[in-house]
This record gives sequence, C-alpha cells and structure tokens, in this order.
Amino acid sequence: MEENAKQMIEKARLISLHNLIGGISHNMKSPLMSSSGGILALKNHTRKLESLITDLNNNGEYSEYLDIVSDMRKWEDTIKNYLVYMSDMITAVKEQAASMIGTQHRKFTVGELFSKIELLLDFELKKSNCSLNSVLNVNEDTCIEGDISSLTQILGNAVINATQAYSDGGVINLQADAKPEGVLFTIQDFGKGIPSDIKNRIFNEMVTTKGKDGSGLGLYFANIAVKSQFRGSISIESEEGKGTTVFITIPIKTSI
Repeated sequence: MEENAKQMIEKARLISLHNLIGGISHNMKSPLMSSSGGILALKNHTRKLESLITDLNNNGEYSEYLDIVSDMRKWEDTIKNYLVYMSDMITAVKEQAASMIGTQHRKFTVGELFSKIELLLDFELKKSNCSLNSVLNVNEDTCIEGDISSLTQILGNAVINATQAYSDGGVINLQADAKPEGVLFTIQDFGKGIPSDIKNRIFNEMVTTKGKDGSGLGLYFANIAVKSQFRGSISIESEEGKGTTVFITIPIKTSI
C-alpha cells in the first residue's frame, strides 16, 4: 500500500509536469511559426531585391549591394535552420514528457532512435565538453516495438550519467550490436567509475554517486522501464578510475 501510494504521488507529479511542458511548448510553437513565416517573406523580398540590383548592375557599380544581399541570404538560411532545430527540440521534449506518464505501443527503427538521442543531447554534450561516438553495427531499419520516446529517455539518461563521470569532458561511446536476443545498446565512458558498494545496489535502490546533485532515479527507473515496457534487460560494469559501461538489450521485430 505504501509503495502504491508513492507511485500515485509520483504519477500525479509527472502528469503536472507533462501539462506544464505541453503549455510551454504550445506557447513557444506559435512565435516559432510566425518567425518561420517572416523568414519566408524576407527570402521572397531578398530575391526580388537581388533581381533588381542585378538588372541595374551593368557597370559593376552595385556589386557591393549584391554582396550585401548574398550575406542576407546566408543569414536567412541560418536563422531558418535554427528555427527548425528549436521546433524539433520542443517536439522531442514534449514527447519525452508524454512517455513518462504512459507507454505508446508503436514501432520505430534503431536509426530513428539514434537520431533522436543525438538531437536531444546536443546541448548537454557541448555543455559538458563531451563528444558522443555513435556506432551502428545493426541495420538502421532494424525495428523495435514500443515507445521511442521512452527508450530515448533511458539511453539519453545513461549518456548524461556518462558525461557526469568526467570532470572536464571526454569521449562517450554509444553502440548498437545485433544479438540473438535482440539489439544490445552499449553506453561506455572512461571516467571516474562507480564504487562497488553502490554498483551492487544501483538497480534496486535509489542510490547516486552525485551527492546532493543526484536523485538516484535514473538507473532505478530505467531498470523498471526496460523490463516492463520492452521486456529487455539492463546491466552495468564499472571500475573506479577506469569508467563505466551500461548494457541494455531490447528485443526486436523483424519488420516495421
């Protein structure tokens, strides 16, 4: 009864968080759409302006203005790419929040999964001065059944944990290999490692190596989600001073 009560409280918190993120994403999407429309209008005006200057530039006296127009075009493309990135990021975060309060039984590919992970973690990796070495040793069209946002969150949390194992950045390996039982995802760092007394309890208790900065929820809930949502398995190897490797095996579908 006590455990059920805790789960109900936690789910209520997650629902509140989901509603908050949903409201924020809606309010951010509107100005992003308006900005995208503005960029499109600017591109049309720039094209007309370039055509007009080109017609007047018979003797080359307006070449400087053509250079300005060319620079404007580059900035328009750059801003457009930033807007697309922000829109994709908002959508991904919203999906992450939705995945926390319920599983959507769908199918997705390993290629789609890796793309989402790299998108979501781009800022976190730069902030921590870490680089992600992604290796796909399986066909990118390999199909997994379940909610892509949930598995993205699980693998993403493992990568974030790996960034925090370094004091001043480092390399993190994210690899997918084909195994008889499914796809084996490996997240490896070469940081400080996990003490043996914590390593033995990390999937069964909410323990952390980060002191007041950690909650101990990441791998604890990852263990539950991998087993309940994907019928997979998760394990960890770590040695202090040498690094940590997380192994997550997920069953696959033969077709999408």
